Amino acid sequence: MKIAFLIPSLANKGPIIVVKDIVTSLVVKKGFDITVFYFSDQVELDFPCLTRKVGFFDFRFLKGFQIVHSHGIRPDLYLKLNNKINEIKKISTTHNIVYEEYKSNYNHYTAKLIEIIWKFSLSEHDHIVCLTQIMKNYYKNLMPNSSFFVVNNGRKLNKDNNLVLSDDSLFFNDLKKNYKIIGTACVVTKRKGLHQIIKVLPFLKDYCFVIIGEGEEIKKLNELALNLGVTERCFFLGYRSNVSGYYSLFDYYVISSYSEGLPLALLEAAQFGLPSLCSDIEIHRELFSEKEVVFFELDKKESLISAIKIIDKKTKFYSENIFNKYMSHYTSEKMVNKYVEIYNHAIK
Repeated sequence: MKIAFLIPSLANKGPIIVVKDIVTSLVVKKGFDITVFYFSDQVELDFPCLTRKVGFFDFRFLKGFQIVHSHGIRPDLYLKLNNKINEIKKISTTHNIVYEEYKSNYNHYTAKLIEIIWKFSLSEHDHIVCLTQIMKNYYKNLMPNSSFFVVNNGRKLNKDNNLVLSDDSLFFNDLKKNYKIIGTACVVTKRKGLHQIIKVLPFLKDYCFVIIGEGEEIKKLNELALNLGVTERCFFLGYRSNVSGYYSLFDYYVISSYSEGLPLALLEAAQFGLPSLCSDIEIHRELFSEKEVVFFELDKKESLISAIKIIDKKTKFYSENIFNKYMSHYTSEKMVNKYVEIYNHAIK
């Protein structure tokens, strides 16, 4: 099968990482003929196939492919505007609930405008793949006449601790002498709700909080930690190109978001059997049960403190259950097999 993947860039970001996982399995394990096309100059990931940078108004390069699989608003809009590929099956994977994503980062009016543009961009795709049932319900309501599938993301990480920088290894070893480590890895934005963990640190003297990632909220979070007197237990490591080695250094993982598409980092934590604390939002409830993670109510200190105490008492229980859920639902192999079914369905 000859498939073109169309993505915004080769940046080391969640949706592009997922595309790389899909492409790697299709090329290496299933022998598909894949080419990855991208628009922007940002190149951080290597793909096991031909990659080619193209212009947004270059409508020549997709001839000869059976399927083009797009990811993101620019690729989706490109396919909408390209009227020369009617014979090629067009599939898009949506990685977020567009209105919630842009409302949290901008405002209601910007979110509504982008929602309209994205709806227009997707209107002639043969199939739309959503990461969750919640996401499918949202897009189905937006475009009731479109064809939808649900495919959960899957991940397979390199568990080699050599991926951890030597200075970071020493840093974590020192921390573990005095504290239990609550960790997270994400783009640090307001939507991620990390301030909630910092606000409970004054009540949890035996814990520290480690954040891996960069983003616009770091300055505010630093100021919050300073005002609360917890800077010695709140650490911002910044960007790390290989996050996977760091999961084994955490005692617990936390995802405190107000909204999510499908939290890839939470699946990565699950692969390590890392006991996890999750904000009590609909998407987290769809992915995991109370037997696999501990939920806490948004912006309620007492709920978060209680959740930490619960997970502290039943660490082994939650570690085993979250890993078993990963193995049964969220491996890379399961994700890719579902996409192959969709490709075959589209061709037939």
